[in-house]
Amino acid sequence: MFVKYLPLVIAVALVPQTGAASAQKSPLIEATFPNCLINQGTIHQGIVLPGETMVVHGPYTSTCDDRFHDFRIRTLGGALTYIRIEKLTGSDWFLVREGPSDIQEKLGVGTFRVVIDNQLGETAIRYKGTFSVPL
Repeated sequence: MFVKYLPLVIAVALVPQTGAASAQKSPLIEATFPNCLINQGTIHQGIVLPGETMVVHGPYTSTCDDRFHDFRIRTLGGALTYIRIEKLTGSDWFLVREGPSDIQEKLGVGTFRVVIDNQLGETAIRYKGTFSVPL
């Protein structure tokens, strides 16, 4: 009996899987503050090679002044990694916060991005994480 359905099972298994599991951003969640939305999601696994700098999240624009920007980025082994949060001013990016990657801070309004800098590193940084930011 199972042999009769085997072609159907194989066909279903070969269909590309899409949806929230493969998306970087989750649906927006309404915040308790007027006109504020919170975007939460996954920072998918990546690698920053020695001598490289990589934007691992963003850029994104926040119009909410009184909400936390939350980033939790770890190495694949679970250790904290060092990140920079930069803000766009004119056409240049300026440092607003740096440190170990569990960062929860009110950054105000503006356009931001999260960077892992491995310019001076001797080994690759393999990372993954989560974010929750106001829009």
